[in-house]
Amino acid sequence: MKILVKSKFEIESLNTIHEPHVIISIRHPIDIRPKVQKNNKTIDVLYLKFDDIDDISEPHAFTAYHASKIMRFLNKYKGLFETIVVHCLMGISRSAGVAAALSCYYNGSDSEFFKTYKPNLLVKKYLLEEMQFSNFG
Repeated sequence: MKILVKSKFEIESLNTIHEPHVIISIRHPIDIRPKVQKNNKTIDVLYLKFDDIDDISEPHAFTAYHASKIMRFLNKYKGLFETIVVHCLMGISRSAGVAAALSCYYNGSDSEFFKTYKPNLLVKKYLLEEMQFSNFG
C-alpha cells in the first residue's frame, strides 16, 4: 500500500495523485478546515481534529475515538484505493504517526516514516491498538 504524508500547504495545492486514493485530513481543533484539493481519483476525505501532543490526559489528544473513525473510513472503501494520503499542518508528526501505524499494518514496516518524519508515538500506538482490537481489515 502506498502511504503518503503531506503538509497543509501541499494538500491545498494541485492534487497530482494519479491512482485511486483516500485522504485523511488532520487539523488542530481551533483551525479552520483546510481546502483539500481533490481530483477524479479522490475517493473520499476523512476530516479529523486533534492536537499534536503525546499525553492522553490532555484535551484534544488523539484517542481511540479517532482511531476508530480512521478504521471505519478505510474499511468503508476497502479495495477501492491504492494510496492513502495523510496530512496535518506541517506533515511531520500527527500525519506521520497515522502513516507509520498504517504502514505497519499494510506493509509490515514503518521505518521509512522515521527516516524523514517525527511520528507522534501516541497516535501510532492508539491506532495500532485499535487495529488489533477490532480485527482491522
